[in-house]
Formats: sequence, structure tokens, C-alpha cells
Amino acid sequence: MSKRLIEFILPDSEMSTVKDLFKELDLNVFWLEQVLENKIKVRFLINQDKSEAVLDRIEEKFAQDKGFNLFIFSLEASLPKEQVDDVKGGDDEKHQKKQEETSRISREELYEETEKGAQVNATYIMLIVLSTVIAAVGIAVEETIPIIGAAMIAPLLGPNVAFSLAVVLNDFKLMKKSAVALIVGLGITLILSIIIGIVIKFSFPDDFITSGTIAAGFRTIVVALSAGIAGALAFSTGASSIMVGVVVAVALLPPLVRLGLVIGEEQWASVWQAFLLVMVNLVCINLACVVTFFFQGVRPVYKGQEDGAKKTSVLGITVWLFLLILFAVLIFFSRW
Repeated sequence: MSKRLIEFILPDSEMSTVKDLFKELDLNVFWLEQVLENKIKVRFLINQDKSEAVLDRIEEKFAQDKGFNLFIFSLEASLPKEQVDDVKGGDDEKHQKKQEETSRISREELYEETEKGAQVNATYIMLIVLSTVIAAVGIAVEETIPIIGAAMIAPLLGPNVAFSLAVVLNDFKLMKKSAVALIVGLGITLILSIIIGIVIKFSFPDDFITSGTIAAGFRTIVVALSAGIAGALAFSTGASSIMVGVVVAVALLPPLVRLGLVIGEEQWASVWQAFLLVMVNLVCINLACVVTFFFQGVRPVYKGQEDGAKKTSVLGITVWLFLLILFAVLIFFSRW
């Protein structure tokens, strides 16, 4: 079981409150250290799947204290084993049990990881450009290896997962940030693909759209939903998201590049089908991520925010599901 070393600093006047809280939580092994004239440092070990409820209680108690800071460290090992307490969730035992059942990391860690993937910087843009060029070449020469290689470097998983987490947490700041990253990434891919299609005149067959790496039609819905679930699980359990990111990128990047290429080639008869394929993949990935986070019990810190978060979660699931049904119907009538 993965462990976390939790460390927080607060005024020494709160020492007795800390001891009372830890007694309530049955957290008996912890360390207190005077770090400044009027500050104390508190440290304790906890299992990953029990961390969120305890962190919530600490934040509720001390977040308003001036100078309060909390840090979470991933721990490789600790001796003796008895140093890790089997803590209680206090009034939040139901939520703690939900975290234990899903073996996910705390909300704080999950937020930190997903937010990193929603940053638009020079590296993000460069990876989008490179992956688009490589994918376009692979599609043009009908080679699978370049397409997979492009998917390996395309940073498209992060913005999708971050947007879904923002929906579940009702966090409009993260929602805006991840939406910008996603729009920038998809926009650059589409525009660059159109330019490539205009400059380099490829001779694509009539079945160009339906002969891609991700088969067009209802099979792509299964692939995209699976990719979305895997992406959310990879982030929420702290597992490596590299290979999962490849699956998500394969579901998004080649169809989007194909859309740009057919627009650049002025193959207008194929544009509608290519657009539907891109949209159904995008919808499926986000629907799967939102549903996964929702049923994993991811929620805001404060109970007063839960109603708003639940409403945005249900609204998000409803909207994505409606769009999925809509695009599925359009796919059916497109006779893929």
C-alpha cells in the first residue's frame, strides 16, 4: 500500500487543537517540532487510500489560520510498519470508505497532477506541432508506426482529464484553464493539418476517412469511452499515465489530423464524416472521465460546496450523454 508523509505548519497556539483532532481520528503516531518562535511543524504517515478524509479535516480546522501550509510527500517505504495508523474518517467515514474502495490518491494530489496537464506553454505547443506533423506524414503514407509515435508525444490527455475534474469539483478556474489548453491544442492541430493538406497535395482514396487507425463508426465509441476511463483511473490512482495518454491521443489526434487534411485537400464530401468522428471521440473521452471521477467519490473539500459540485457533475454527464447520443445517431445515418 502506497503511503504519504503529510507535513503542515501552523501557529503553536493550535498545538492542543492538533492533539485533540488526532485523538478523534485515532491518529496516534505523529511528530511535533518547533520550527520558528511561534510556529510548529506537524508530520505523520498515512496510507494513500485513507488520506483525503484526514486532509479534509485538517483543512477545515486550520485553513483560516495565518501561516498555515500543508505539504504532501510520496513515501517509498517506512520502518517500522506500525508507524502508519489505521485512522478514522471522523464524521466523513463514508467518504473515506469510498476512497479506500477505489484506491485513489487524495483530491489534493489529483488536482495538482491534472492541473499540470492543463498548462499552455512552449513545450505544450511544440509537442502539439511535432505530433501533428508526424501524424500527418503517417496518415499520408498509410503507415501505422508514425501515427502511434505521434500519439506518444501528443499531450492531449491532460487537458481532457483536467476539464473533467473541474466539472466534478465545480472548479471554474480549472475548467477555464483546461478548456483553453484543449482548444489551443486541438486548434493548432486542425490549422496545421489544413496547411499541410493545402501545401502538400496528397491523393487520398474515397474511403480515406473510414480506413484510419481508429475505425470509423460505433467501434470508435467503445475505444474512446475505454480511453477516457483509463485516463481518469491513471490519474486518480497515481499510476503512470504515459501509455494511457497514447490511447487517448490515438483516439483524438489521427481523426483531427484527417479532418484538417481533407479540408486542405478540399474533399468536402468527407469533411462531415471526419468532423463527426472527432466530436464523438472528444465527447466519449470527457463523458468517461466525468463519470469515473464522480463514482470514485471525488468532491470538494467543504460540504457547503458539494451541492454545486453535484449539480455541475450531473449537468456535465447529461450534456455529454446527450451529445454522444446525437453524434451516434448522425453516425448511423451517415452509414459508416
